[in-house]
Amino acid sequence: MKKRFLLCFLLLGFGILLIYKVLLFSKQKQIFKTYKEVREELLCRNTEKVSIAIIDSGIEKKYLSSCTKCIDFTGEKIKYDYTGHGTKMYEIIHSAKFGIAPYTNVYILRVTNSVGDTELSNVIHAIKWCVENDINIISFSMATSDDNKILHKELENAYKSGIRIFSAVSNTSCYVSYPAAYDEVIGVYSGKKQRFYDNYHYFFVSLDKFEISENVSGNSPATAFCAAIAAYYLSNSNERNKNISNSTLLEKIQGVLEEC
Repeated sequence: MKKRFLLCFLLLGFGILLIYKVLLFSKQKQIFKTYKEVREELLCRNTEKVSIAIIDSGIEKKYLSSCTKCIDFTGEKIKYDYTGHGTKMYEIIHSAKFGIAPYTNVYILRVTNSVGDTELSNVIHAIKWCVENDINIISFSMATSDDNKILHKELENAYKSGIRIFSAVSNTSCYVSYPAAYDEVIGVYSGKKQRFYDNYHYFFVSLDKFEISENVSGNSPATAFCAAIAAYYLSNSNERNKNISNSTLLEKIQGVLEEC
């Protein structure tokens, strides 16, 4: 009798757990749809007045004519992307075939050289350029473990000027990554294995099912994706983005995903 009771209890517990997981999966599936579904349902919205700066490795030559402006901060005086990283971020945000927000004004700010290295001064100059040129959104897919006061100060100035900044969390989850951890920055990560720090504005987006020109996953694509969705909200909001906190913008991004 006791064995039957125990067996029924275990089966009941297993059934409840299974139902919970099914409901949780359904909720996640409802919020985070495929890349194609999100793109198709957002393209009808206007983002023409929103400007996004991609601070990265530049862009491939074939896309130069389609971006608003491309500026090199490395000293090489080359606008081309030798690593492919910046180009992939551009495709997610702006390319005619794959881009989530193809009608935005996109500025390519090249801060890494032909071998993928960068200097802090390159990044600082790029951020200052964004402030001076009234950029609305920065997509920044780089990370470091160093908490640099100069970098933080420049990002703080950018935030106060009205720029909303998205930065990738490091793909190595063993340390807090900057600039994603700064209060003025919305840190973005993708994947269930990343360490989550509650004190920072880290925002989870699952890219497991997203396809661009090939299977794409990782924190950098998630960052570009969030920046592109933010453009739709800022374009269709009566509020100026300088009055919108990061926490409010995160809620709006979530709302856009839920609408899709």
